Amino acid sequence: MDVEVSEVVQKINTGLNADTVEWCPFDGLQHLLLCGTYQLEEQTMSIPEDSSLPQPPNKTEQTRAGGIIIFGLDFRASHQPVLEKLSNLNLCGVLDIKWPDKRLSNTAVFGFVDAEGFCQLFAVDETFSPKEVSKAKLTANSLGLSLGFSDPCNG
Repeated sequence: MDVEVSEVVQKINTGLNADTVEWCPFDGLQHLLLCGTYQLEEQTMSIPEDSSLPQPPNKTEQTRAGGIIIFGLDFRASHQPVLEKLSNLNLCGVLDIKWPDKRLSNTAVFGFVDAEGFCQLFAVDETFSPKEVSKAKLTANSLGLSLGFSDPCNG
């Protein structure tokens, strides 16, 4: 059995766990890579003691940090292309991220679902800075784990 040995080309520290990545499908922007990050952070909250009252257990509060990093694949490098960070968007944890198959009104957009139960749509301009287009809360007590786009004209 032949085993192929792979070579590490580049390592990137995203700061938090890289949870989802997606290459841009649009002509002229296919060098863009979105990276959604997610980190569960737990903190134990102490409740002040009062010896005259029964003591409840300490409460654990969870926060879900994260964001979106936009990388660009730079082909100008000497012998091998490299990923460069173009912009960073600090949010709560990003669970899934997608580009639709087509531009929206001739604008490059991407969508994502986050750890606070929102589905959001962002546009990317020529400076690769993401701008919020739309934000919608999913139903109460729900979380979107995956996102997909479909063309209503093509099923």
